[in-house]
Amino acid sequence: MTEPVFLALPSLTPSLALEVLPRGLTIHRLYVQADGRTHDLVIGPEDPKDHLNQKYTNTIVGRYANRIPTDSQPYIISRNKITSAFTPQPNESPSVSLHGGKSGFDSRDFEPLLDLGAVRLFTNKEKASIAEKYDNGAAMIFRRVSEDGEEGFPGKLLLEVLVALVEPHGPQIEKLELSLGSIVIVYRAKLLDENKVTPINLTQHWGFNLDASLKDEVPDSLSVKEHKLSIKADHTISLTETGLSTGALSPVKGTHHAHGEKETGKIGEKWPEGGYDHFYLFSRPSPPSTQPTRIPASQLTPDTSFVEELFTKEPESVDPVVELASDRSGIRLSFDTNRYRVLGPTFP
Repeated sequence: MTEPVFLALPSLTPSLALEVLPRGLTIHRLYVQADGRTHDLVIGPEDPKDHLNQKYTNTIVGRYANRIPTDSQPYIISRNKITSAFTPQPNESPSVSLHGGKSGFDSRDFEPLLDLGAVRLFTNKEKASIAEKYDNGAAMIFRRVSEDGEEGFPGKLLLEVLVALVEPHGPQIEKLELSLGSIVIVYRAKLLDENKVTPINLTQHWGFNLDASLKDEVPDSLSVKEHKLSIKADHTISLTETGLSTGALSPVKGTHHAHGEKETGKIGEKWPEGGYDHFYLFSRPSPPSTQPTRIPASQLTPDTSFVEELFTKEPESVDPVVELASDRSGIRLSFDTNRYRVLGPTFP
């Protein structure tokens, strides 16, 4: 396993920092310094090498995240008059392919691109915005090439992922909470084979514990059941016994999935048998000023700067879709479809 890539905001305490393992783009540590204490907010093994024996813990997942049935393969997929055969490989069970197959992106090595000149899937204007983050040690772009036929997926695929830390915007003196900054992850992919089409669905698969650093003081701090959770979702996707989608939606009202603004409470108050492992349909659209993360190739010009907006947009203007908070540590994470914020303790 290669050495961790350390990213940090160029500031004194309170601060925000990440350790990223190139293998599987694993977020090994998420450090925040707040209220005179250093917190590591992500779950997982302390030794980076132990990630080799643990699946999907803070890693990227793909080439296609989530579950695909394997009993109807090969699938024939078409786009723009191009057709390819797709044969997902079973791994979770004989009838289910999970997170890209037996050896998905989570177990593959990514190359940190130290030279922005080698980056291919971000525009010149975007790279100019990223350059300052590179110079300050607060960003890195990682690359991987997935070969044609890997895990049954058609087409040679180039993948580049930006992981960056962003400073808080605006004055904070009068705020009750101190913003520690944001983490931005942007996925870009391009098929290198012109005569192929492939399914792709990328995300980061990670978990958080806002109280883990209190384990020596609070006996049950390794449990997240005291955390408060808000999910702005009206429905979940109905699942089969094997975790596959039924194609139907299930209302969250009256279930343990009801964590809307009026029903915000401790996770443990509604904890279901087997925990949470579902897909939520958020009840609000993205803000009008938020650009889609998928930009058509015809619009990806040297002047396109989707990333520049992520670096400069006021985080408080985004209405988060999920929030996780702890009264014990005073830390709150706010998530959006393009970024999340880390907020420090509430001040008197």
